[in-house]
Amino acid sequence: MEQALALIEGGVDALLLETSQDTLNVKAGSIGIQQAFEQSGVTLPLMISGTIEPMGTTLAGQNIESFYISLEHLNPISVGLNCATGPEFMRDHIRSLSGMASVAVSCYPNAGLPDENGNYHESPDSLAQKIGAFAEQGWLNIAGGCCGTTPAHIRAMRDTLAQYPQEK
Repeated sequence: MEQALALIEGGVDALLLETSQDTLNVKAGSIGIQQAFEQSGVTLPLMISGTIEPMGTTLAGQNIESFYISLEHLNPISVGLNCATGPEFMRDHIRSLSGMASVAVSCYPNAGLPDENGNYHESPDSLAQKIGAFAEQGWLNIAGGCCGTTPAHIRAMRDTLAQYPQEK
């Protein structure tokens, strides 16, 4: 609630609950956000982004379908995936989410998996091509970058994604 109040007071346009590994955490966060809306008298759009682990589920064991279904009652303007394993492991989950979501779908992966020194090795062009493949299929409405992405990654994605229609 305190974080949401500070963001509302700061003039943000939307709130994002991200890197969610357990829907109970999202529900707890949403309660705090609802309390902030009530206290401030301001209601903002809510975006939700989860994290899928290499085994194909959230850390709490939910697949993307269960994640979405258990949170759709919160009426977010978008649901998606961020962080985690990089874009390769997100492909099937983004496709599934896009097929069932009645809201915008977001994806902002890491620049690959970090090595033992914490370096990310996904190049801007490679990341942009992988995200572009999602957009080409019509699976994305919102794209960006998480851990390890740089301004060069975001520029490459912007340039690649500019060729796809912006709708939903």
